[in-house]
Amino acid sequence: MEAKKRRFPLPEIFLILSNAIPLAGALFLNWNLLSIFMVYWAESGVVGIYNIFRMIKAPGFGKAFMVPFFMFHYGIFMMVHYMFILVFGAFAGYGFVIEEGSLSPLYADPTLLSAIAASFVSHGVSYFQNFIGRGEYLKTTAIHQMIRPYGRIVVMHVAILASAFAMAFAGFERPVVAAVILIILKTALDFISHRKERKKAEAS
Repeated sequence: MEAKKRRFPLPEIFLILSNAIPLAGALFLNWNLLSIFMVYWAESGVVGIYNIFRMIKAPGFGKAFMVPFFMFHYGIFMMVHYMFILVFGAFAGYGFVIEEGSLSPLYADPTLLSAIAASFVSHGVSYFQNFIGRGEYLKTTAIHQMIRPYGRIVVMHVAILASAFAMAFAGFERPVVAAVILIILKTALDFISHRKERKKAEAS
């Protein structure tokens, strides 16, 4: 029983469940790739929020400077990431437009908010159980935490966007299948990154 708990701990269960919501959206709620990318973009924001908490909790000096700097720099990263998604939307022919003051399809379909809420819960479970509960905050520093999110997020989203552009360029005409493929890819990358982080923390 204990081995099973180590193999599938609670944060990993929530990680899989939170990624299952976009899958259900693609299969049953007609979410297109652009909508799914916007959910993943919002999840990057969730990662940034929890990273601020990690920086504050982790040992280290200069947090009064590092935290605002991270917020500023990460905000720029989020903006650039958003522009890449808009370019994909135009390239793939989704006809994405900004209207009525809405900057994203998140506001056009409230059901997308459920995926973002699930992501917030999932990352919260990992934060409280691993970073706080297992004392991972004692094995890191504030400055290390400041750069921590970028590697995982950049690798994941570059892989997803590259795959999506490849399918769009190849004239892939089954958007539901494309969405399912990308969701599975993202979930796998998420899961692998999560386990690598836990192994690294255990080895510290």
